[in-house]
Amino acid sequence: MIKIRKLKEWEQLLSNGIPIDFNQLNNLSSHSNPTSSSSNQSITPTKRQISSNSTSPSTPSKIGKEEEGELGIGDLDRREKTIKLLNETLTKQYNEILAKYKEKKEKGEARDTSDLQLCKEIKADIDWLKLFNVSHPNQMPIYHYKTIDRITINDNKHLSDVQLECSITNLHTVDTSLLSGSIYLYISIPYPSSESPQTISTSSASIVASSSTFDFNTKFKIERKKSTNLAFERKKITIEIQQSKLLGFGKTVLFSGTVKLSDLLNKCTSNQSLEFKKGKKIAGILDVTLRLRTPLLGPDQEKHSEKILVLDHKGEDMILSSPPKPSIIQHQPVHSPSPKKSITTVKSPVHEEEEEFNSIENIICNDVLEYELLVTKERKRGAKGRELEDLEEREQQIQLKLQILAIQVETGQLSPEVYAEQLKQKVVFQKKELDRYVQKGQSIYASVVKKHIEIMENEIRSMG
Repeated sequence: MIKIRKLKEWEQLLSNGIPIDFNQLNNLSSHSNPTSSSSNQSITPTKRQISSNSTSPSTPSKIGKEEEGELGIGDLDRREKTIKLLNETLTKQYNEILAKYKEKKEKGEARDTSDLQLCKEIKADIDWLKLFNVSHPNQMPIYHYKTIDRITINDNKHLSDVQLECSITNLHTVDTSLLSGSIYLYISIPYPSSESPQTISTSSASIVASSSTFDFNTKFKIERKKSTNLAFERKKITIEIQQSKLLGFGKTVLFSGTVKLSDLLNKCTSNQSLEFKKGKKIAGILDVTLRLRTPLLGPDQEKHSEKILVLDHKGEDMILSSPPKPSIIQHQPVHSPSPKKSITTVKSPVHEEEEEFNSIENIICNDVLEYELLVTKERKRGAKGRELEDLEEREQQIQLKLQILAIQVETGQLSPEVYAEQLKQKVVFQKKELDRYVQKGQSIYASVVKKHIEIMENEIRSMG
């Protein structure tokens, strides 16, 4: 009761615009005047925080304004926006990294296992931020950016090790009047030697002169040996646009040019633009792409860096552990059998719809959370693989929710009267849900909701 009276006194001070120090929550037994102490004590300054003028909460680059000083009463709105921006940024980072990992897994591509560890760290930051929000109402979260260097190995898996692919797509800025009649594309690669080149000539149907669009793809055979490396280093592919002569006897070369092969020594893909000239003027530019499965001299590695938002966890009290029991809500909890013995619990559904009706976010009752914690631990005994991972995550979410509830009660953010009223409203809502599940014949769902109602009603009775 002393704590409640003290918190009401502080509420009156706040309404009068008098600043106070919430750090005194740990010393509520003291009978000193909060007004006098608050004028001499400063609130922990933040090293780095979000600018309240940020317009793109999901973009990390919008977060990063250095600022020192105290967090006054007028800054509470800015603190709320700060935590919202941090949460949105962390959530976006988590979703993007996980989505890329799953995409590579589905395609059978090489995956960086450190991405999963990074996702776990970001998820821990998100959970920590929720706890920080309720346990440190007078402080701004501190954070920094961590630079991660990534190496991506590129390859063209649709090719074999002995194939060279040549793709030709578009012809830009060309005088289409020069491309009348039957048009052909001629490609020559001086391999295995200049005296015995490999050549390919397209049919006229492969080129649509009216739209200047080519759609041509061909493959040449090569060998992986030292002489091939030398040939690619020194020689080039010749590409010609040819036109049939009158009466169909022979062909006339309209344009001719070369593209280099040396890019493929260290790259698996080479994009080049081949310029065709009519006299001194450029008549057209041809888009050419050369591909190997892997480069001749080694893997095609691409290094890039990205910045990841990281929260600075401070204080041993912020470590997630077994949550304390709310001390202001005086009642006898629903006791469960000893964990050494097998417990009898209502079987919970395990498919996706469970997340909708039995998610931790929707549970507000302390005793229901403790009951679900026991159920989750029991289900973990026979779980494996992905199911075990999901249950471990659910267990952590329950512990976090219990901690948040305990802090809200200890700090006076949630009074016994308000808590009891919330439980009564939840019971009314759950009874409607129970009727709906019974009408649909969903007996498993109904049994879970019925058990939750029973626990909440017992807790309400114990509170008097």
